[in-house]
Amino acid sequence: MYYNKKTILFLVFIALGSGCSNVDSNTNIKNNAPIVSDIFIEGTVQTAKTLTLNYIFHDEDDDSEGNSTIVWSTQSTELQRASTKTFVIPKGHVGETISAYIYPEDAHGLKSTIKYNASNNLQSIIGIEDDNNENNFSTSLPIWIIGDSTVSDYQEPSSYRGWGQLLKPMFKNADRVDNRARSGASSKSYVNSERYNPGRFWGDGETLSKPNNKKGLKQIILETNTTNGGYLLIQFGHNDRYGNGRVYSEENTTVPGIGNEFDEKLMQYVKFAKEHNITPILITPVSIMYYNRNENGGHTVSELPDDTPSLWEKMTGKEGDWPETMRKIAKREKISLLDLTKKSIEHFSAFESDEEIINVYSRGENDKTHFNEKGAKKMAQFIKELACDSDSGNTNFCKQFLE
Repeated sequence: MYYNKKTILFLVFIALGSGCSNVDSNTNIKNNAPIVSDIFIEGTVQTAKTLTLNYIFHDEDDDSEGNSTIVWSTQSTELQRASTKTFVIPKGHVGETISAYIYPEDAHGLKSTIKYNASNNLQSIIGIEDDNNENNFSTSLPIWIIGDSTVSDYQEPSSYRGWGQLLKPMFKNADRVDNRARSGASSKSYVNSERYNPGRFWGDGETLSKPNNKKGLKQIILETNTTNGGYLLIQFGHNDRYGNGRVYSEENTTVPGIGNEFDEKLMQYVKFAKEHNITPILITPVSIMYYNRNENGGHTVSELPDDTPSLWEKMTGKEGDWPETMRKIAKREKISLLDLTKKSIEHFSAFESDEEIINVYSRGENDKTHFNEKGAKKMAQFIKELACDSDSGNTNFCKQFLE
């Protein structure tokens, strides 16, 4: 069949005009947006497992695939947006449903505006959030500790010792335990201040051209392989408190209670840990070395009469709201809590006086807050006991300890 020149030009115009979405400025030829088909999620939908989004890429112009955007999310939270096809399911989402979709893009940078969903979306994530998954158990997981002076490391000839310093040698792989607690730190000031001790702060997670002992902990975690998990132990409260002569400070103190500052500050550590496959463990602040016993000789907090101030109330003047806030956060977030406040109060209540406690556990100078080596070791032993309690739900964390 014969076509004149005008007919051919018209047919070419019609062909190029149908379904086009971009025009190359150099050649004036229209470029069609790519599409994908046969989209499905492959892999076990379980915490710490790797999923892959499989699909077939099609391009009418025979362009190769560029940086297609793949999004992984639960029904309420976007978890990853990237060009990679793989995704590791973080902790904290058991029972939620996982979905994935893609915006295909060709090698020229033309991206489809159509969202293509996986055919097997909305699968329920399985996993064991109480740290009892034997399949993922390892005794060489990284462990980080953050907190204040009652937790910190100290060097000779200092008489100070923190429980974090004495806890480290209790683990099977002590070389993987990094105590980043800092004297004077609160849940608020620990975030971005390294004024007191370089390297003992959270940081913003940016790449820093510093040695590891100078970097913020957030950056250290980002540079650590946590595919198999890890632990973040969190104790704050001492320097967050105000009352009984202590005034509220914009730099250090926080308002306790769910929905207030203390909750907000603690949650930034908890959320970051979960997002990076790390198990957060809240530890209520160790008590100050006060003797306390009710008229009937009871030693536990629950046995104290309503009109008798608890030891933590003596410390804060705020009715114990900081440790209580931690308990409520742990319950709300379904994460582990080791109640060192209660455990230490019960222990100190077995003594006959403040002076007796100080003589045994204090670093000296009538200091009721800071421990000597014996006191710090006792508190570290309490951490292990609480973690290994049969009702604690910390089976794998307990196995990190030496027998």
